[in-house]
Amino acid sequence: MTRRVGLPRAIALVAGGILLALLLIEGGLRAMPQYLPRDAKLALDLFQMRVAQDSAREEDPELGSKLKPNSDVLIEGHPEYRFHIKTFLNFPDAGFRGNVEPRAPVGVAIGDSFTFGRGVEAEEAWPEQLSQLAGRNFANLGVGGYGPQQYTAVLRRYGLALHPKIVLYATYPSNDLRDAALFAKWQQEGGAKKERFAAESRHFLARHSRLYQLLLHPKMRGDVQDPNVLVMWEEVLPAKLRNIAWQAMRDALLSAQRLTQEAGGTLVVVLAPSKAQAYRMSRPWAEGDTRQFLRLCEEVRVRCLDLIPRFQERTLAGEQLYFRMDDHWNAAGHRLAARTIYDYLVSQRLLPEASGALSGGFHPRYQR
Repeated sequence: MTRRVGLPRAIALVAGGILLALLLIEGGLRAMPQYLPRDAKLALDLFQMRVAQDSAREEDPELGSKLKPNSDVLIEGHPEYRFHIKTFLNFPDAGFRGNVEPRAPVGVAIGDSFTFGRGVEAEEAWPEQLSQLAGRNFANLGVGGYGPQQYTAVLRRYGLALHPKIVLYATYPSNDLRDAALFAKWQQEGGAKKERFAAESRHFLARHSRLYQLLLHPKMRGDVQDPNVLVMWEEVLPAKLRNIAWQAMRDALLSAQRLTQEAGGTLVVVLAPSKAQAYRMSRPWAEGDTRQFLRLCEEVRVRCLDLIPRFQERTLAGEQLYFRMDDHWNAAGHRLAARTIYDYLVSQRLLPEASGALSGGFHPRYQR
């Protein structure tokens, strides 16, 4: 007589089999990473560096997270991608890259990882390179992962205390739309206190599971004309979230403009090109986001410097301005951004031309 297996036991056996298979895959990924496809290995390297970056952050009830004061964390995991998270400018409750050299202050730069300078040292990030050109400091208040609401909160909470004459508000529209939607959702859900267990579970898997890291990491696509260029797949934001994100972005920009004007300064939006845009591989909807953001700047009458044309010219000429394994600017990309911003500020008479800083010339078509 055949003995039947009870449903609970059958479910337990299936679950155990799945768990065993996952553990075997996880063990294989850890034991033999050299046999992984090149792009998969790069994805794991990037995720491990992201985990290391998280060690320099802490929770914040208003911003979600922030950099710890007095941080000095080495981020490494790949020969082409090694840098320090070192907070030179320390407020009582938060740290920022600030400036490497003491100079007279003139402005602040707020934004995300493009402003912070993910992948490069503090000396190479564009706010510090711009400070070198100007002979006066633009404090780097960029924090990776931030979006428009956080940019404005950083300006209000920290930036205005530095009495900036110029506020550089660096944005990357499609990425910032997603960050704006996620931050709005985080605020609606009660911030850091709600769904903490689920969030900590995801963070645990992100820190310790190679399989989870591979599944979570965005896929990359290559340029057929240049196999050394890898670009993250762009993901379109659902229509409902897009509406929320655009409103949040508009509100944040208007608030930053008001705060800057009340403090007697000038707000300048810097439109950073994504790697896909620089290599002309961007999706049509992403290009539409850029055009819509430029229209928003015109609508609220805020100065906007579009870096996209200049970056496209240089990449077309064969210059390597981004890391091959990542969508962020390398030191050359930051140098180009700094020079373009400097030339723009001088051309707009917002900044006097520094002695010894040879101007690269500013073409009016970059101004929006």
